[in-house]
Amino acid sequence: MARPEKHPKTGVYYLRKRVPADLIALVGRPTIKRSLGTKDVAEARRLHAEALAEIEARWRNLRAGYFRPTAKEMHALAGEFYRAIVRDHEEGRASFFFDGIIGLLSRNFIESSNDAQAHRAFRDAYGSKIDGFCEARGIRLDPSFQGPFDLAVARAVADATDTGVKMMVLGDYSPDPAASRFPLLAEAFPNGLVSRAASMKSLRIAEEFEAYSRAAKLAKSTQKRWGLALKTLEAQVGHDDLSRMTSDDVSGWISTLRKGGRSDRTIRDVHLAGLKALLGWLVGERRLATNVASGFRIKVAKSVVERSRSLDDKEAAIALAASLETPSAKLGPRHAAARRWVPWLCAYTGARLNELTQIRKEDITFEGNIPVLRITPEAGTVKTGRFRLVPLHPHLKEQGFLDFVHRAKAGPLFYEPLPKGGAERATPPFKKLGERLTRWARSVGLDDPRVDPFHGWRHRFKTVGRRTRIAPDVLDAIQGHVPRTEGGNYGEFDVATMFAEIVRMPCYEMKKADVASRGWRASSRGRHKARIGS
Repeated sequence: MARPEKHPKTGVYYLRKRVPADLIALVGRPTIKRSLGTKDVAEARRLHAEALAEIEARWRNLRAGYFRPTAKEMHALAGEFYRAIVRDHEEGRASFFFDGIIGLLSRNFIESSNDAQAHRAFRDAYGSKIDGFCEARGIRLDPSFQGPFDLAVARAVADATDTGVKMMVLGDYSPDPAASRFPLLAEAFPNGLVSRAASMKSLRIAEEFEAYSRAAKLAKSTQKRWGLALKTLEAQVGHDDLSRMTSDDVSGWISTLRKGGRSDRTIRDVHLAGLKALLGWLVGERRLATNVASGFRIKVAKSVVERSRSLDDKEAAIALAASLETPSAKLGPRHAAARRWVPWLCAYTGARLNELTQIRKEDITFEGNIPVLRITPEAGTVKTGRFRLVPLHPHLKEQGFLDFVHRAKAGPLFYEPLPKGGAERATPPFKKLGERLTRWARSVGLDDPRVDPFHGWRHRFKTVGRRTRIAPDVLDAIQGHVPRTEGGNYGEFDVATMFAEIVRMPCYEMKKADVASRGWRASSRGRHKARIGS
């Protein structure tokens, strides 16, 4: 427990308190040291307790964020300036010359309150006293309230200097009617002089994250990842009030995550990223004074790359051969269709897995006589948030993909749609399907943990495209990659241009040994031309 310390030479007791790491920038120093002005141990303990309570109240105010006083609160605070000046006059400590200058500048500001120069002149002369007053109480005044508060103080100063003149020149010490217009602090702040967060509701993690998600338009997947991550913070610190979070809380949270087996990359990119974003938004909204997570940096060691992230020829053959197997009778028709067509769509479009599992019947259209896949956020999610048109390779039509689409019911091609009016699921069905397809792909032989069985197609598409000399910017457009230059954001590639490039990509054909090993039997539709790797 904190206790007063005794100076070894003077014997006078003093208070020493370490400033929390998240407040050092605001307080201006890492340690508070204050003389208690007594050598009596009992008196020192009393004064130490009072000073410690004052300091901790100030720190709570600093953490709470910007203070937006009501009119009554503003004038109650201004009344403290009035009473201090009058008291100085009563006790003979006032400077007639200084008060005359301040009184003149105050009246000038009052008469020209919209004049920036008059305001600046008043601030130059008296701003340090106002700032010191707020700083001593841990008040972080909202910048938009600075002007009105300065004006309230100027009126109090003008009244006080008038009262001082009556005392010093006329000897008039009668009660001043102006004093009664200022509310007492106890009336304006019945629970003590505290900042907004102490007198209003706390910043609850779940509520504030929901508001931030709406404001930032976070993707559902990001909301889920960050939301779960923030729940671990709540469990760590034992409460859900963001206004009470400290940098020590964040440090302890990170340590616990590491001990629990979370990788530095996950902590950096999910847990810490979510907290930084949320607190940064609250600071920007002037509801918090500081972002206690902003100073944390987690260095992630570069991963060792032991092989290409692309599927190789053998892995591509395994995946495509498995897609042609007769599905189990227990498998639903849409899921069976996903196993049949998603690997081939990956091979010929280079699209992301969930961009394909989410496609609907209406997303397959024609531009002239060219079949086109429309990848759009409307169907579910797209990493870039932008739709794109991808011409379909002729081999997909030859295998019967367009016939399959024509026979399909309206709506999703590869998963059962949710009932209308049903509750929204935390994980969308097309993402669940993607997870199930990944497990299936692992089970049929794509079991190298160093390469993703579906994202590997995305890398392979780029590799094959370069091999066949497809224009790099067209490859980027087909796959939805960000243009390499600012100029690449201008204009677009029409479907005919992209189709002329994509037909240069060779068709896939499994070798007989590959097909036999998967137990595949040739269907009446579709030839699998050109060997893999040709």
